[in-house]
Amino acid sequence: MPSINKTKEGEKDDHTAYRVAIRQVNSRMDGQHNTGNLLWGASRIMAYWIHFNRDLFKDKKVLEVGSGLGLCGIVAASYCKEIVITDYQELTLRALEYNISINVPWVEENCDESSITCAYNNYEDCIMVQKLDWDKELSPITIGSSNTTRRPMDVDIIIASDIICEPSTAEGFLKTVKYYLKPCTGVAYMVNANSFSRFGVNRLLEMLKGI
Repeated sequence: MPSINKTKEGEKDDHTAYRVAIRQVNSRMDGQHNTGNLLWGASRIMAYWIHFNRDLFKDKKVLEVGSGLGLCGIVAASYCKEIVITDYQELTLRALEYNISINVPWVEENCDESSITCAYNNYEDCIMVQKLDWDKELSPITIGSSNTTRRPMDVDIIIASDIICEPSTAEGFLKTVKYYLKPCTGVAYMVNANSFSRFGVNRLLEMLKGI
């Protein structure tokens, strides 16, 4: 359970630790298809980065790609306006739902007054889990827990951690960014292992140069 020191604006860091609870999937990881069963080091780094750069997320609509167990999305949820957390494996999606449910009090306690969490008075209207498989045709992201609150989401920020492995994952990620990210003003943030162990990183860099 990673802990993050949180202070309110204008206060000194009192080193109070707020814990984010994450339950890993009790299943053996036997290939690329279930890498989301584990909490990888890159997601810890990204979660701390989001916390220390939380002002970047204020009033923003966020999409997390390849969320795995959801640590980064859960941390971002307490700072952003709304967030959709995605993955493509059913087992991982169920784990995401569970991890969000056990962290609801933490997010609601730490959201600021301008957060859509406070405005809607319903946690499910500002954070949702959805399936996203970039190997298939992409469709618009929507958020909201009911037909009356369901609405399209224009994505200001995309976050991802350690999702680039083989070259095809680089192509899938860039396809996703191009499809969902708001033109001109949208930003994607990613933490990933380097090309020594993730061969797709070089492919991603090549493709980015061509944009």
